[in-house]
This record gives sequence, structure tokens and C-alpha cells, in this order.
Amino acid sequence: MSTNEKGFEDAIEESLTGSGGYLKSRPENYDVALGLDLVELFLFIEATQAKDWAKLVLRGYGGDDVAAKTGFAKRLAAEIDARGTIDVLRHDASDYGVTLKLAYFKPAHGLPQSSRRCTRPIE
Repeated sequence: MSTNEKGFEDAIEESLTGSGGYLKSRPENYDVALGLDLVELFLFIEATQAKDWAKLVLRGYGGDDVAAKTGFAKRLAAEIDARGTIDVLRHDASDYGVTLKLAYFKPAHGLPQSSRRCTRPIE
């Protein structure tokens, strides 16, 4: 194994794509100016939040899906620049009053929502 930075990057990539469940991105999908893989971004949004995306397209961009993708990508990049990537991932991004999630996190516990209620009176 190489000990230079390229070797380290290759090892991380191999781990993520080999057993981590990630797919390798295609360079042509990456918008350098915005710092976003636009294909992955909109595949994720459309697969997880189709109703909210349709609402944003109609409300903010007059039904023009291409304009919506361009506009939202610019809005998202500005939010990341202003708030940081972690904050945007944790607290979502909004455009024209429509909030879209950029990540879904696994719960820190395995308890269903209903079992977290207090079962004894509070004194």
C-alpha cells in the first residue's frame, strides 16, 4: 500500500465503495463552482421527497424542473457557504418556503417512538 496522500485517498475510496455501500461518483456529474454532485443530489431528493420537490418546482419556479434544479443547487451552495456543510445536513435547506432534507440519520437508539414516553408519574 502506498503511503502518500493519493494512496490514502484510494484506500478510503476502496473501503467506501467496496464494503461501505457507496457508489463511485462520475466527474461529469460534479459542478465545481457549486461543489455539488448534482446528479446524486437530485436523485436523492426525488427518491426521498418527491412531493416536496414537486411543491418547490411549482411554487418557486413555475413548474420548470430545470430552472428549479439550477435555482435550488445555487441556494444550497449558498447555504453551505453561509452555515457549513454539517449544519445544512443536520438542519435541512429551504427554498421558497419548502424545506428539503439533505440527509437522514439513523436513530441513536433502537427504541420505537412510543416506548420513550415516561411510564411513571412525574413527582
